Amino acid sequence: MVMPDAIERILFEIARTLDFCRNDPAFPECATHKKDATAQIVARCRGGRIEMDLIEWKGGPLNVVGGDWYEIPSRLLDLARLLEPTRGPVRRFAGRFSPRNVLTLHAKGAGGVLGEWSFELSAEAAAQARRESPGLVALADDVSGIPAGIVEALRDLNGFVRDRLFPLRPRAAIPVRFWRTADPAVLWSAAQYLYGHLLARHDYDASALPPLPDGYTTICTIFHAFDQIDGEGLETAIDNLGPDYRDALVTRLRLVGLDALADAFAQAWATHPAGASADAAAFEAIAGRLQSQIDDEATLQAIHRHVADHAGVFESHG
Repeated sequence: MVMPDAIERILFEIARTLDFCRNDPAFPECATHKKDATAQIVARCRGGRIEMDLIEWKGGPLNVVGGDWYEIPSRLLDLARLLEPTRGPVRRFAGRFSPRNVLTLHAKGAGGVLGEWSFELSAEAAAQARRESPGLVALADDVSGIPAGIVEALRDLNGFVRDRLFPLRPRAAIPVRFWRTADPAVLWSAAQYLYGHLLARHDYDASALPPLPDGYTTICTIFHAFDQIDGEGLETAIDNLGPDYRDALVTRLRLVGLDALADAFAQAWATHPAGASADAAAFEAIAGRLQSQIDDEATLQAIHRHVADHAGVFESHG
């Protein structure tokens, strides 16, 4: 059974996010154009994921189209999962957020409309959602146990994750010691940007990084490969990483319990077009499988579970 209060909480978070997007402090130049505009929202459900087509602000001094949706896709996915058991799979969401902060949203499936809702966001409720305990924030800001040579890099990383990736989340829910977060999405995001923030403090010279506890090696090895694939594609990523990277990557993937992904990477290196056993057809098939495995919810959960169970491998002792 679909619970109305559960739907209302999701609508509240979507509306609150859109209200933030209208006045995003990182882009003050857009606020004037969005002030009297209505946000048009279009998203599709594909393969258990939400693909945002657009958020377009119309009706103000200037139309604004952008990808400033923050966590709206995850909220829509929550709503789709809530509807599916009783109303069937959602194929598409569309909605509007008016200048008076009224959100209207509808979900469509194969047979037509699965649900239609309207929600008015109050300024008081939005402000209340942002309040949090100073004591909990101080606990999240604690840097004890972090190796001295990377404290500032992790503070930089934390600021980026809090302010740019999850600006509506409580700061207390995003600790500087990211391995202690209870949220797999926050952990994944911090892990994605860890290596870059470590390198930034050393002019991107990997040889200048100080010796670190083993947890950092595991996360950086895995997510550097993911980042290369995301930015360059699998073939170029393997070229960039080089032949020596394979064994380190496979070892670290097995360490966190991602054996199938480790096997896929090993096969990708073996069938790489420039390799000794080049097989273009096999490589292409593996490339598609690899991307789906990286994006799979099970991969996110496995990495979070491993990190949560091995928090000590990120901290100095004595």
